Amino acid sequence: LVLHEENHYWFSPYVTQTEKTKIKIASKLKYSTKLLPEEKKGDIITYGPYKKHTPFSYSQCLLHFENNKPFITINRCSRLIEVSHWGNIAIEEKYQVTHDGAKFTGEFNRYDMQINPFGVKAAVPSFRVYLPISASDVYYRDDIGNVTTSNLRNSTTKQILDLRPRFTLFGGWKTLFTLGYNVPIYTFMSRLVSNGDTYVLNVTFTPEWDGAIVIDEQVTQIVLPEGASDIQVSLPFPVKEVRGRMYTYVDTNTIGRPTITLSKTNLVNEHCQYFIVTYKYSFLNLFIEPALLVGFFFIFFCIVIVLSRIQLQIGGKEEKNDLDMANLKSLRNIYDTREELHQKLDEALNQYLETKDEKKWQKDKKDIDNSFKELSKKVTKEIRHPNLVLKQIEDSQIVKEKLQLELHQLLIKYKSKLTTSESLALEVAIEIVMHKLWDSEEDIDLLIFQLQN
Repeated sequence: LVLHEENHYWFSPYVTQTEKTKIKIASKLKYSTKLLPEEKKGDIITYGPYKKHTPFSYSQCLLHFENNKPFITINRCSRLIEVSHWGNIAIEEKYQVTHDGAKFTGEFNRYDMQINPFGVKAAVPSFRVYLPISASDVYYRDDIGNVTTSNLRNSTTKQILDLRPRFTLFGGWKTLFTLGYNVPIYTFMSRLVSNGDTYVLNVTFTPEWDGAIVIDEQVTQIVLPEGASDIQVSLPFPVKEVRGRMYTYVDTNTIGRPTITLSKTNLVNEHCQYFIVTYKYSFLNLFIEPALLVGFFFIFFCIVIVLSRIQLQIGGKEEKNDLDMANLKSLRNIYDTREELHQKLDEALNQYLETKDEKKWQKDKKDIDNSFKELSKKVTKEIRHPNLVLKQIEDSQIVKEKLQLELHQLLIKYKSKLTTSESLALEVAIEIVMHKLWDSEEDIDLLIFQLQN
């Protein structure tokens, strides 16, 4: 139920000879004040005609009737208009919307709502917003994330966006969401022919909604490009204006982007009017941000080049090379000793294959193994601060020694009495081990060459 207050008479500073007032109500009338003559016909009440009433006459007219239409109130709308002379205007609107109709009482049952979604006439399932015909990259989200329940379609002069919140709004309920889109700069921007550095921005103060909407507080902020000056604002109605500056990613701390914040309370659809912002902006200011980016990366790479050439070790590069060469010389002496031990092992093996003296073979093999262990300890002791290549050389040498031992064992088996098939299998295994041994020797030679150069 709503209560409408009106004047029976035409409020005028002049004498009114005759008048008649017709009021059309939304639904069934519960109560109305009487002032004869009056006539009630359907949803229309006719007062009058009244004749010859004095100036500023007043007679209270009260109408009490049902109204099931929703009462949507935008408690606060924050509108951000960001201008970029690279060809785009970004608009973002943050809403806090409340259904100010009769408050919902009792418990909400979603099952009943799904069975009869149109049973509650005062509920608000969606909103309709009108966007410019050239709007693109439209997004609709809330604190949870992106809201996919929306429908965007084109008409002849504008785009129609139907926003469906995550839940139907009943009396006393509210919702918060964000709506944003981009438009080409030529849609709302023009340049004065008489002065090429003067630009004119022409946009609406409030967003355009469908139906009767009340906005308790509207805040519209215009962010102009860095370097804009001589800013003037012209509006068709009085507002509160605050000037400031905004600093984003590549803006300089000394300049920043000029901002104009316009705020007003108690607005209706009729306040959706265009206002004008004029300012001066030099074409050369477009290249400030690219120059800053180029300068930043140039300095960054210069720093990287300088740091890469700085020697952070206590010893210089020549001292490090001398140490590597000394280590390599020690390794060569150790490897020569290892080669002599391998030759002795080959001689002992050949002697064993001829004489079949097992005790002498085991004694010679044990002595040579002890010599190998002593050489391994010598490597750890004499090689100071080994680099990665030296470690790889040592690892390859160890692999080579294991392959030589494996080859000796295969040769011993091959000289024993075997069948033809066993001999063939051992010949294949010996050939595979010999190939691996050759590859290991090539790896060692390659690593030594890499270390020398």
